[in-house]
Amino acid sequence: MLKPIVLCIFKGFDAAMRLFCPALSGALLLVFTSLGAALAGPMDEPARVRLTKPCEKPSPGGCIIHISMEGTITSDTPQKLLAVLNEEMRRISAPVVPYLNIASPGGDVNAAMQIGDLLRKTTATVVSSGPCQSACVFVAVGGVERNLSGVGIHRPFFAQTQAKNFFDADQRYKKMMNSVRLYLQEMNISDDLLRMMVAVPPGEMQVLSPVEAKRIGINGFDPAWDEYVTAREARTYGLTSAELRKRRALIESQCGREELMRSLAELQKREECRRNLRERILWGMSEEKVTRLTAMSEQICRDKPLDSDETRNCRLTLAERIRGEDEVRPQSSSR
Repeated sequence: MLKPIVLCIFKGFDAAMRLFCPALSGALLLVFTSLGAALAGPMDEPARVRLTKPCEKPSPGGCIIHISMEGTITSDTPQKLLAVLNEEMRRISAPVVPYLNIASPGGDVNAAMQIGDLLRKTTATVVSSGPCQSACVFVAVGGVERNLSGVGIHRPFFAQTQAKNFFDADQRYKKMMNSVRLYLQEMNISDDLLRMMVAVPPGEMQVLSPVEAKRIGINGFDPAWDEYVTAREARTYGLTSAELRKRRALIESQCGREELMRSLAELQKREECRRNLRERILWGMSEEKVTRLTAMSEQICRDKPLDSDETRNCRLTLAERIRGEDEVRPQSSSR
């Protein structure tokens, strides 16, 4: 039986709960039932979890810290990750937001889901240049933002089964798959992923292309997180979420979609295009007016808290003033 993970949840941040337990008091116990140590993927060295970049500037919304996880996921990997998070939070006395770089051939499915649940509650970002195979995918989908390469999937399986007969094995398998299904639903992952997994025998590995990984929801934003950050950004520009999405789509249509880029040069050209167009299109103003807005905001709004309603309203007021300048011009006198 796996040991329960002790998590402390501090509920005072944005829409997403963030981990916060410098004193480990008032903790909320999250107990995950064992799946009989269901395993997927080859057994290599147990995963190492390391803090690679500590918090540099704590903020009310949480401080980003960089963590690496390399190797096979085992039953004690969740505790290793939790220890790194707790140590950094004790040091800074503030919540943290993990940026996890993972490279893993897989491992313990139950432990992977525990890690994924922890990452979701801390609104983590998960990246990987590969491999991220088998149970690693369950870790990755816990991130609210994900950018992975080398994603490989197959059907989860037991490394050892204690089933005495077919009916016992059938019940154990159904219990495991039901837990996996519920977990993926909790992570807002499409049923397409599970269907693709069960179609690949345990002895094989299907490596997904970036387009496939994005289509089934492994790469990209968690849908609920996407709604949250879109609404937040829309307020910055005085837009509705629907209008912001239209303007984002316009930028993409002119600069190209990331997953369609075939070289580093194409990616760099795309990013340059986005930098040149983004503020103009989102503000709905000319480059000259956006430049003026930026300069005026730095001067007039600088004393207000960053990423606050005060700063947002200050910028919006300035934007309306600049837009209205063309409408209020002195009329030439006529004789």
